[in-house]
Formats: sequence, structure tokens, C-alpha cells
Amino acid sequence: MEALRLIQVSDIHLSRKRAYFQDNWEAFLEAVRAEPPRFVVVTGDLCVDGPGEPDDIAFAREQLDRLPVPWAAIPGNHDLGDRPPDAKLGQNITDALRERYLAHFGEDWWLREVGGWRLIGLDSQLFASGLAAEGEQARWLERTLAEGDGAPVALFLHKPLWVHDPADATLNSHDTDLPNRTWLLKLCLAHNVRFVGAGHVHRFWQFTHAGIEFLWCPATAFRNSGKLKVQEERRILGYAELHLADERVTSRVVIPSTFTQHDMSEAIRTLGSTAKLPPRPYSG
Repeated sequence: MEALRLIQVSDIHLSRKRAYFQDNWEAFLEAVRAEPPRFVVVTGDLCVDGPGEPDDIAFAREQLDRLPVPWAAIPGNHDLGDRPPDAKLGQNITDALRERYLAHFGEDWWLREVGGWRLIGLDSQLFASGLAAEGEQARWLERTLAEGDGAPVALFLHKPLWVHDPADATLNSHDTDLPNRTWLLKLCLAHNVRFVGAGHVHRFWQFTHAGIEFLWCPATAFRNSGKLKVQEERRILGYAELHLADERVTSRVVIPSTFTQHDMSEAIRTLGSTAKLPPRPYSG
């Protein structure tokens, strides 16, 4: 099987109106141009305030189109809103918000076959949302995995399956609800899923569970408030480089020297969200 070098990048938080983190996106683009991977996966929170600023989604698509290699993206809570009762700023996920995203990106779950691997992206915002698309995605995933004929799978979603304990039933804004988590883990074990990559928590962490490699990809945009007291020392900005070979995935964090280590802890404590930052227009 061909060895693959991929990049997972997450929580890039782009905005034409609030371009606070554009500098790190430009630095990331330069890194990709200097050493192009086979594929880039963007695991959500593409923009600062997709629910509140429709142009944020359009701008994120424009910026992702600047990537010089094939790529695919999945949405996060800053793109679609979140499930009740976790929605910040009252931004619940709705069919209308999802349709706005689809109008620019065409899909919120997908399959890509690259070098003998099957790369699958899921819309984790649909889990426990109650939208009709939640069931549609579930049926698609079960069918797609069953048709894989044993090929190794790398699965990507925005929210981690769990943060503290895979058996934790607490419904919170950090991870996947227990019923969907249990269902996903069962599917992963049955269909040769070798890797699960997530974002959302703005930390870098690697671990193995039930023979599957798990990765939390750091953000490129900003360090958060640190309320989540897990892997606190891993609140770094960067991206993940993945090497897929022999049905095994190895990964490492990359921290470009040109990155600005934005820390938005005080702004988040004061404003509640980076979506409330004052305008700082993109200058091109």
C-alpha cells in the first residue's frame, strides 16, 4: 500500500469581518506550498461566526480554495451552530444554517479514497440534533463502511468522541453524546477504522483506544480560555501531519515558527465568544 502524507488542520476561524487569525492561515498556506501533502482535511470551525455572519461561510470557502492541494472540510459549531442545550449565544443548529453551509461547500459528510485508504468526514454537529439529516448521515455511514471491503479507514469529525471517559454520559459542548459515541465506536471496530481525528478543543493529544489511533488536532487560530482541564499543557497552535502506511497512522504536531500564538482567554471571558470580537476587516 502506498504511504501517504496528509495534513489535518482545524479550528481556523476565518472571517472577512473579524480577520483576527488570518495571519496564521497565511502562514499555514505557506507551509503547505513549501511541502505539499497528498491531501488536507479541515476538521471544522472554518469561520468565526457562521450562524451570525453569513459571509463568514463564503469567506472560508474562498480561503480554502487557495490551498494548492486537494482538500475536504467538515463543519463545526462556529459554522452551523450547536445542538441544544450546548449552543453558545443561542445559536442552535437548524436546517437553514446547514443549507447555507451546503450552498458553499456542497457536502457536510463525505468519502475520499486516497492511496488505498478511505477517508471519511462526518458532520458531528448533527449528532443528537434531532434534524432529519442526522438519520440520513447515520444510514450513509453504515452503508459506506459496509461497502469498504476491508480497506483501512481514517475517520474525521469536529468534536472528539469523548474528552474524559468513553463511558461518560454527561451531555456537554465538548464531545459526542454517549449514544452516538457508542454507535460510532462499534462501527469503527467492525469496519477497520484505524484512525479517528477531531478538533474543537484547541489542544493536541494522541492516544490509542481499542487498537484505534485517536488525535485531537490543535487549532491554528487561537488558544482558548482553558476551562477544559484536560491536556492543559497542550493548548498550542499548529496543525497535525499524518503518515498513513501499512494500515497504521502515525502523527506529529507541526508548529510553524511564523505562527502567532494568539491567546483569546481574556476576550472569551469578557465577551463570551470570539464571535463577539469587534470588527477587524480583512485587508487582502
